[in-house]
Amino acid sequence: MDKNFFDYLVATDELDEFLGYEPNCPNCGNKLVEYKDNKEIKYHCNNCNKDYTKELKEITEEDS
Repeated sequence: MDKNFFDYLVATDELDEFLGYEPNCPNCGNKLVEYKDNKEIKYHCNNCNKDYTKELKEITEEDS
């Protein structure tokens, strides 16, 4: 992979997307479903019925 392209992916925070990284629920380990909320990427676990930020921090009702 070209170093400039790699640096671009890192700088634009798109490396995980390019490599096909699929985040797992920190609670149960199931694959998370990605969705956008106000142009912000968030994740949802259908098993635990919990929402997470892009950093996989649980979103509580107080955060919403």
